[in-house]
Amino acid sequence: MDQTRFSTVGLADLKLVLMVGTCGTPLGSPETQAVAALDAWLKAGGGFVGIHLASDVAYAPTSRFVAIMGGRYVSHPGDVRPDACVPQGNHPSVVNLPTPFNVLDEIYVHDGFNPANQVDLQCPGLDGALLPIAWHRTEGMGRVFYSALGHRAEEWAADLPLVKNHVLPGILWAAGQ
Repeated sequence: MDQTRFSTVGLADLKLVLMVGTCGTPLGSPETQAVAALDAWLKAGGGFVGIHLASDVAYAPTSRFVAIMGGRYVSHPGDVRPDACVPQGNHPSVVNLPTPFNVLDEIYVHDGFNPANQVDLQCPGLDGALLPIAWHRTEGMGRVFYSALGHRAEEWAADLPLVKNHVLPGILWAAGQ
């Protein structure tokens, strides 16, 4: 990832930032100038999207980056497994999903969950409790969308429900489309 893009000047011409598989510390140490620039850009009307491993960061659950993402990956008990996820509300990222939305994926447990998140999709954990797997929120004048789904490469075909009925509508919403 080109961290130099995460500055006031670098972000100025962007409408959307999309993070996929950005494990570790994608913007350097917590609370850096890059995180501050992303935060300001988002609040001024930018769109931010995190997909799958984007929440698997080495930042503290109370860091500003985790607050922007909406939560931080902790674990995925049971590894890749079939599950019946439950769409919530009428956000574009779930409005065209069946109920239940059957997946074969890692079901993430998160901490540092941002209380402003509006949960769009929940999946049962190993204990049966529903876990937030996808969410959205506004942040100032900006928009955030995150989905933990998408572990298996074969789910990423453009005509499959994960892409056409969940991820793509979430990205378009975050971009203000």
